[in-house]
Amino acid sequence: MVEEAAIGLGDGFLPECISFTHFGDSLLAAVGGSDRKLRLYLIQELFSVTFVGVLSGHKDWIRSLRFSDLTQEGNVLLATASNDRTAQIWRLRTGWKTDICVNDVLDKNTKTFKMPNGRNDEVLVARTFKMPNGRHDQVLAATKEAILAYHMDQVTAVRWTPKFQLATCSMDSSVALWSVDENQEWRPQVRLGLLGGANSHALGFFSVAVADEGEIFASSFSGGLFRWQRELAGQKWVSMLAPGGHSEEVWDARWDPSGRFAVSCSADKTTRLWAEHEGRWGEIARPQVHGHSVFGLAFVGKDGLDLVSVSEEKMARLFEAPKWFYQQMRIAGEESRPDAASMPALGLSNKPSEKHQEGFNSEEKRIDEQALDSMTMPPFEEDLMQGRLWPEMAKLYAHGNDLSCVASSPDGLILATAANAKLRQQAAIVIWDLLSRSKRQELEGHDLTVTAMVFSEDCNFLVSVSRDRSFRVYENRRATNEGFALAYAKKNAHSRIINCVEWVHGTKMFATGSRDKTVKLHTGPIGNQRDEDEVLLSSLKLPGPVTALSWCPGALAVGLEDGQLHLFGVSEDGVASALRAVNPDLYPGSRVRALHWRPVHEDEGGGAGRQLLIASEDCTVRIYSDLCT
Repeated sequence: MVEEAAIGLGDGFLPECISFTHFGDSLLAAVGGSDRKLRLYLIQELFSVTFVGVLSGHKDWIRSLRFSDLTQEGNVLLATASNDRTAQIWRLRTGWKTDICVNDVLDKNTKTFKMPNGRNDEVLVARTFKMPNGRHDQVLAATKEAILAYHMDQVTAVRWTPKFQLATCSMDSSVALWSVDENQEWRPQVRLGLLGGANSHALGFFSVAVADEGEIFASSFSGGLFRWQRELAGQKWVSMLAPGGHSEEVWDARWDPSGRFAVSCSADKTTRLWAEHEGRWGEIARPQVHGHSVFGLAFVGKDGLDLVSVSEEKMARLFEAPKWFYQQMRIAGEESRPDAASMPALGLSNKPSEKHQEGFNSEEKRIDEQALDSMTMPPFEEDLMQGRLWPEMAKLYAHGNDLSCVASSPDGLILATAANAKLRQQAAIVIWDLLSRSKRQELEGHDLTVTAMVFSEDCNFLVSVSRDRSFRVYENRRATNEGFALAYAKKNAHSRIINCVEWVHGTKMFATGSRDKTVKLHTGPIGNQRDEDEVLLSSLKLPGPVTALSWCPGALAVGLEDGQLHLFGVSEDGVASALRAVNPDLYPGSRVRALHWRPVHEDEGGGAGRQLLIASEDCTVRIYSDLCT
């Protein structure tokens, strides 16, 4: 049986934070929020809640609060953080009414609280409580200990250390570690964080934590995690690598055509590039830091190292890998590439930058020179935010609505984009010539939003699926220079929305996955009789809606809405059979948004082809090896 207690906070008050500490056999709760006041409540046996009092002092919302452990004097310290740019510390003293003289705690005439160090501080709250089971009455008194004014913007979080030091962080992208000096005054002993310039894009720190071994962590509003460690000798603190990743749902993830690295995009408005370094995977670049959720990616270009992204806007953006990235990945051919990229303070487009560009300011030069250095370790979060961008080289406009999906041909020369649509004329697929970066043609036919598209390996066919439950196969008629033309289509291929599509065994067949909990295998354009009754080869029933598909020779990976992963073998005549079951412990915690098998390296004998890249709404990017061996 679960017992609970309700604390009435009154109308017009929005609670922002709460903290608890032991008070004898009971719990003392502190609640802060929108009315700038700190409320104290005593929660006794049978969840009886008693209002203790209000502590006033802040001039704006209280954002965070935290009780400390008991001090040597038997007191408890309560720290609060506020939008008024200050943190405050309150001292709470308790005792049995019969064990200590009440006047030792509270002088009713002077309303002072006699402290062990001889100070007499004004008592802000004093209450006597009758304890259960016939025990003596207990006294609680609260006084103001200190006002900590150091930060230049809102203080967002406070945390105590076991040694009664207080860590605070702020929207000014700084962290301070406070302690009591020899004069019994609270002063910042350590100051850490980011300084102006490019680091202003961090948007401030959201939370802070302190480890016992001399480590401080802070997280930013943009989702980054920062870590500092104190050197063994002395008081110097240095930046250290911290775990990283997306802070919101991951919408798409792709291997580059050679399988050297992977790129992912997310609702956290970033595109991130992942590579293996010294046996461990980590983020080595952040090609795009955007103002909208990024939900689609495609590699393009002759060498496959340019990137196209689509987001909640009516255009696709084309990025080029900069020179520093070629050098870092030891890829030849960087001579014609821009050195790096920089983001204007109020812009959404990464501007190409050269080290010796005329009029280039000193801050941008510093970023570029830092980015061009050889990488000895994965970059820190502060470098990734603005020092590892890719220059944006073109914007591709053609649609009247926000884009819905993107696909590129394996040779990197053709791009297909589609947009959200409620009308037939809005659902047209636009084909782009990437050599000229111009629109080549429009492919009409779908009635609603195109949800997914994929080119065949030989670049001769494009298959698309839609919310209208149909698929359409287009043929690239190069011989007659007609461009893409409809080869065949099927309406009502599924009973619900079709979410994904993938070619299987070259162009012999393709698979579609739908919200109707099925994967269907259809005959490809080679040998197709163009009769809708003959298109379907086989159908697989899954335990949930299908959201992602990926094929590599020997295995079709299927991702479901609830995070399940399934593997199927598919024969060349379209017969599918289940392969080894995937361990449920490996399932993502939410919807699988994208699957992509790693391209096979010729010098690795195909071993890399068994690595599966997974993007999920649980905010993770995962790489699994040997799932089907």
